[in-house]
Amino acid sequence: MRKLIILKARMADIITDGLRSLLLESLGYDVSIIEYISSLETPKNLMIRVTKVRSKSKEIFNEYKKLKKLLNVKPSLEKLINNLP
Repeated sequence: MRKLIILKARMADIITDGLRSLLLESLGYDVSIIEYISSLETPKNLMIRVTKVRSKSKEIFNEYKKLKKLLNVKPSLEKLINNLP
């Protein structure tokens, strides 16, 4: 049972980072996910780096909404961003 808890937590981390990346892409950012510390040190070792490169994309935002609906989640980052596509 303990192993399942660990796997659920890691899966939640990956899904969260993936949704953040997709949302930021929809806002016109080029997104890079960087592992900055060995995963042997800590499982939470990813940094999301973004650079504004284009205008907002409704197409990418629609992908984000579909994934969000499929997973039945409401990411907090979306609530903090004004003027979504």
